[in-house]
Amino acid sequence: MPELTFTYGTMAAGKSTLALQLCWQLRQGRSDVALWTFGDRSDAGMVTSRIGIEASAEAVAPGSDLAPHIERLRRDGINILVIDEAQFASVEQIDALAQIVDDLGIDVHAFGLSADFLLNLFPGSARLFAISDWAHELPLTSTCWCGQKGRCNARVVNGVVARQGNQFFTGDVNEGVVHYQVLCRTHYRSGQLRAEAQMDRVVVVDADPEWPTQFEEIVAFLSPFVEAFIVRIEHVGSTSVPGLAAKPIIDIDVVVADEARLPEALSLIEAVGYKWVGDLDVEGREAFDAPETPRLPQHHLYLVVENNRAHCDHWLFREALIGNSDLIDRYARIKRENADLVGDDIERYVALKAAFVAEVLTEARRSREMESVAYWEPDLR
Repeated sequence: MPELTFTYGTMAAGKSTLALQLCWQLRQGRSDVALWTFGDRSDAGMVTSRIGIEASAEAVAPGSDLAPHIERLRRDGINILVIDEAQFASVEQIDALAQIVDDLGIDVHAFGLSADFLLNLFPGSARLFAISDWAHELPLTSTCWCGQKGRCNARVVNGVVARQGNQFFTGDVNEGVVHYQVLCRTHYRSGQLRAEAQMDRVVVVDADPEWPTQFEEIVAFLSPFVEAFIVRIEHVGSTSVPGLAAKPIIDIDVVVADEARLPEALSLIEAVGYKWVGDLDVEGREAFDAPETPRLPQHHLYLVVENNRAHCDHWLFREALIGNSDLIDRYARIKRENADLVGDDIERYVALKAAFVAEVLTEARRSREMESVAYWEPDLR
């Protein structure tokens, strides 16, 4: 009884390898086996595997009429069809494959991805899940850098997980300006591409619409433990300014009413798993490294007293930039230029933008008739 089957997995899990292996094994004793591809990382008309094996295949354009391809199957007496990159097929093409099985008695074995870089099912894969005689995940799966099972095909653009873009963009898992990396669900959500010890280079990326959501995720975790002892939790730093390019790290202020509450709040934050690292040379704030578990979006956490110098600087800078396209564009340009200059020297990166920060804060204080203060003037020699 002929069947339509679908074998799926993440990138780098061996889909093309298995398709090639099946095709090779079947062809050892028969000549009625055809190989199609709806798109390959290499030249048209080939199915290639990352382990170095390949075979010629009939290239089928996604969305095209399958009639001429089906006619060749009839003419050549094909009884088994193996297909790679089936996720790129249209719904209509998948329906036509089902007709090949039902009307012509040809076995069709389709291999492909299930979901795209946004974790949405490809239309072709969704149709295969709905109408195939059976579908199953590859027995071997890719792993995230942390060792957990890789579930998510992350598209990485300039070192950052993309959150928007065209669903159909062919790429590979090799490092490049645009490439793909398989991540576990946790690290896909946080956008962390490697262990923090390896994340040294300063990277500035376009504003990500997911940053507010990531902030809310962190608040949802932390708030139940500290809400009785604090005033509020605020999103600060560049990721709090809509449209502003930034390092993809969420900055957060946990605000208490007065200094008397600092010791208790600090203890509560540590009890949740955060590691207190002092004020990092900024008077008026206490800084924390994020806990290892649960795995939250990458962030910096600060404990501040409401409207002390550190807290004022944070919210004044945020409010000065929000809605001010000239300042946003200028600051983004400064940050990108500096990131290109400093490599992994985060201290120099901060120093190179200090003059802009001081200018904005000085004007923000003046316009609100607040007390003027002196700001850091680093030695840039």
